[in-house]
Amino acid sequence: MMRLLKITLLLFLGLLYKSSFACTCIAERERPMQIGDLEMFGFVAHVRVISEREIKSQNSGELPSQSLLAIDVVEQFKGNKFSQIIENDINSSCDMGVDAGEEWVVFATLVNDRPVISACQRNIQFKAKDGKRDWQFQRGFWELNELRALYGHASKHKPDGKKVEYYPNGKIEMEEYYANGAKNGDRTVFYPNGVIYGREKFINDSLQGESRWYFPSGQLAVRRFFERGKPRNITRAYYDSTIEQTFKKLLIRDFYKTEDSLRFVYNRIQVHAETVFDSYGRQIAYRRFSRLGQSEYESLTSYAPNLTTQIFYHENGNIQSIGYTKDYNNYGHYQQYDENGVPNKSWEYDPQGRQVKSSIWIKK
Repeated sequence: MMRLLKITLLLFLGLLYKSSFACTCIAERERPMQIGDLEMFGFVAHVRVISEREIKSQNSGELPSQSLLAIDVVEQFKGNKFSQIIENDINSSCDMGVDAGEEWVVFATLVNDRPVISACQRNIQFKAKDGKRDWQFQRGFWELNELRALYGHASKHKPDGKKVEYYPNGKIEMEEYYANGAKNGDRTVFYPNGVIYGREKFINDSLQGESRWYFPSGQLAVRRFFERGKPRNITRAYYDSTIEQTFKKLLIRDFYKTEDSLRFVYNRIQVHAETVFDSYGRQIAYRRFSRLGQSEYESLTSYAPNLTTQIFYHENGNIQSIGYTKDYNNYGHYQQYDENGVPNKSWEYDPQGRQVKSSIWIKK
């Protein structure tokens, strides 16, 4: 049975940020973190990774599946203080990619009184080796703020005026302004090489007005609008038109055959995805496009009732399928079409979201 996808703004944003994971663990931020969510973890902390050493496998010829991480604890939330953590699933599709010099918010289980971290257990990178943080989507920032609230860690007072933070290489990472103890004014974030990463504006700690984020090349990556912290209008994300030389050679060899044909596709400034919001800050439409501007997918949502129409497209622009979800469960009639627009398959869903009454059209 084909399960219709619930594509949300979080997934849309996640596609724009390169994850450290090879296997995918997608979870929606439907509510703030609670103490009960952390019962399984014996060690929760913000840590800096000092070194990494693979633990040899007991089976000859097998690649190690664990590594031993030496850490410094930056901020402790739960459990005893440790100086080492075991990382599971290295050299696999679920390798978290933890490396020396990075900072992580770790949620570790205790195995034989030793903290162990694995993929899909809330662990999240806060700072890369070069010092870069995810200012755009606030990965790691959210978790630290929620943990501080849960465990009663006092927030540091921000004096009024300009605040500047720096990368390890001495270049400016971020500058912002405070008034009356809250963020008020522009925030500008830079890449470690000095190129502008993003610009946004705050009024009393809430995002307000236009927000722009850029690729390392300086090309616009995402344009968003806010009112009192809630998204408004249309968010648009763009494809990056720059290509690394190694990747360029691979694309020409396997897909485009000539550099001219590659340039025709990659050198255009093209919207990758756009999300439309209502006056309550809720997503009411989402659309995704190919590099040539062809529609690939769209969803339209009505919140009374909570009904979403989802449409997928063939590469030639014809509709591939139309389906519906209600209260996030498959709902009603589902219809598929071939590339010529001829119906070829359909079914219904019962009130529980189970597939019933399948029909298949046979071409004559």
